[in-house]
Amino acid sequence: MNYEATVMLADLCQRFDVDRLLFASTTSVYGSLWDVEIVDESCPFRPVSLYAKSKLEAERYLLAKAREEGLPACCFRVTTNYGPSFRPRFDLVVNRFVCHALRKGSITVYGGRQWRPFMHTHDTARAYLLALKAPLGLIKGEVYNAGSTEENYTINQVADLVKTVLPETQVEVKAERDPRSYRVDFSEIRERLGFRAERTLPDGIRELVEFVRSIPNPEDRRYYNYPPEF
Repeated sequence: MNYEATVMLADLCQRFDVDRLLFASTTSVYGSLWDVEIVDESCPFRPVSLYAKSKLEAERYLLAKAREEGLPACCFRVTTNYGPSFRPRFDLVVNRFVCHALRKGSITVYGGRQWRPFMHTHDTARAYLLALKAPLGLIKGEVYNAGSTEENYTINQVADLVKTVLPETQVEVKAERDPRSYRVDFSEIRERLGFRAERTLPDGIRELVEFVRSIPNPEDRRYYNYPPEF
C-alpha cells in the first residue's frame, strides 16, 4: 500500500500537471542509529520495520521522478505525532502512555533509552501548510525532516513527563530493547522554510489528558492500527 499507492498517485500527479506533491514519509526510515549522536537528512538509513522500508522506497521513487521527469515532489520525514485529531491514534507512544495512565493507572516502557522525535498534530498540520505555500524552488525534489530538534526525547523521559502530569501513574520498565533509536536534527526545515514548532511535549501531554478524558471509549478499535493493549 505505502509504495504502490504512492507510485500510482505520483504518476497521476505527473499526468495532470499538479503544482506540487507532498509525501508523508517518516523519521522511522533512519531506524537503528544508536551509534549516531544526531541524525540529519544525509545520514544513512537502517530501517527496521516493513513500514519504514516501504516509505523509504516510495521516497526514492518520488525523488527519481522529480530529478528525471520534473515531478514537483517533496518528502517530509515526519516525527511521531501526538495530540488531538479527528481520528486519534492511541497506539502511538505519547497518546498510548497518556491513555494507559488514565485508564489503567500504569505505563509499560520497553527498553526506554531509545531516542524519538515528537511533534504535536497542530504543528504537523502547520508544517504541511507551510510547504504548500513555500516557493517551489525550496520544495521540488527536496527532503526535510519535519519537526523540532528540541523535541527529541528518550522513551523514559516521555514516561517521566506523563508521570509528572499524572503523579499516581506506575511506570514499569521492561528490559526488552527496541532496536530503533534516532535523535533527529531539524535545522534544515527551520533554516530553509522557517518552520518552528509552537507546542512542546510537556504542554501537549497536559492537553492530551483532557482530550483523552473527553473520548467516550478510548479502547474502541477505530483508534488503533494495532490491537489495543487493554
